[in-house]
Amino acid sequence: MAPLIAEDRLLIKGLRIEKGWTVDRMITEFPARQWKRRVLYYLVRRIDSTGSVERLPGIAVVVVR
Repeated sequence: MAPLIAEDRLLIKGLRIEKGWTVDRMITEFPARQWKRRVLYYLVRRIDSTGSVERLPGIAVVVVR
């Protein structure tokens, strides 16, 4: 699976806000992107609540070994 890049996030935001597409429709229309359903649900929920696709400031990924 390829990670969601900025282009993908903007595409998803546009499809959700302008066309009202659901997660299932995005996955069926763009199978080559190999987006994970869980990631899209999280992003769509954030778009619906805040209207933004940007990461929250101060949140970082921490790897514990």
